[in-house]
Amino acid sequence: MKHYEEPSIYGYEEGRASKITLWRNGKTVFNFDRGMDIPPEDEETETALAILLKQYN
Repeated sequence: MKHYEEPSIYGYEEGRASKITLWRNGKTVFNFDRGMDIPPEDEETETALAILLKQYN
């Protein structure tokens, strides 16, 4: 994850996180790089993303 001090239009949901990648067993299950590339694959990925966003977005 790459995040900044200030929110941006390029951030996830216009927040502070501009790049987020989540992997499981070597497979990319979510990717956001200033825009949605790979949406969350499943509920577990959504939960992990929510935890990260609560702290960093």
